Amino acid sequence: MRHPWKGFLVCVYLVPALVVLSVPATAEVQRFTDEAGELLYTIDDDGIVSMFENAPGTDVTLSVARGTREQMQPQVTEVIPESVPAGSFTILKLRGRNLVGAKVKLSVPGVEVKAHVGKPKELDVPIQVPLEQPPGEVAIEVTTPIGRTTARFKTSEVQIGGSGHARM
Repeated sequence: MRHPWKGFLVCVYLVPALVVLSVPATAEVQRFTDEAGELLYTIDDDGIVSMFENAPGTDVTLSVARGTREQMQPQVTEVIPESVPAGSFTILKLRGRNLVGAKVKLSVPGVEVKAHVGKPKELDVPIQVPLEQPPGEVAIEVTTPIGRTTARFKTSEVQIGGSGHARM
């Protein structure tokens, strides 16, 4: 003789166990900070990225931008100046979006990158171009904890003198 209640008991005990196993564990919020421990980005368990612009050296948050990981990828839309002469020091202004906490790497090892701080829409990058640097294109790799992008500028020949206009 079969006992119909055995099947019922198996369902009562087994189904809740399967439900518990199929529920994903809640993920922790990912936090990304700079070298000083300032919060730059968080990614919540829904995949929403928050980018924090902080006042340097303070605990003051100036702005917060939120979006999906795709929306919060760094973007560079403009590089000023477009050309830098050999033997010069200049500040490259990279304009775009989502540049907080960006690190910069150049494709030409001889061009030196100095310390820089990114804001949401602008990154000022001091560079020193060596005197012996030949003219050519330099790729700028911009990386944040959320992603990376590439921009370009050119190096030109050494410029000697002032405005380039001849005097008579």
